[in-house]
Amino acid sequence: WGTGVYCTPAKRKAPMSEDKAKSKPATELKSTNGQAVTFPVTLELERLDGERVQITFQCKFKGKRAWSKERREYTDALRAAAQAAVATGDADAEAPEPQPAPAKRGLDDLVAEGIERDAALVAKVLAGWSLPEPCNADTLADLEDNFGGALGKFLDKYERAIYAGQLGN
Repeated sequence: WGTGVYCTPAKRKAPMSEDKAKSKPATELKSTNGQAVTFPVTLELERLDGERVQITFQCKFKGKRAWSKERREYTDALRAAAQAAVATGDADAEAPEPQPAPAKRGLDDLVAEGIERDAALVAKVLAGWSLPEPCNADTLADLEDNFGGALGKFLDKYERAIYAGQLGN
């Protein structure tokens, strides 16, 4: 029983042939920032009758920094909308007249605004989709209206692609 370290000789690697792709040196990485102009994201949605529907979105690539900025602006807008929804209309104590109460908004208003806001965010990163209708904020809002959660599922897949480089499942 010895205490020595046993090593096996390393296998010699065959020299890389010139026709095989090599990774780029770090000095060239800046030139790759536009290489993935668009990429596909496929959603499988389930209708209420159990039938499955697939939609493939053609997505515009945004780097992590640019997408994070978009998401922050979106989150700030959500926060402002939530604060406006619960505003109480408190008047300044020195004001001679009471301030009018904020207009009552119902659940239907809040849902419609949320769908429109989500559709506008998703529309910023889409170049097209596999449906015959035009791909824009209005048709995305219709998609969310008919397939609740579709835009959230899309954003989840898009962010996994952007932040972690994961496409597919």
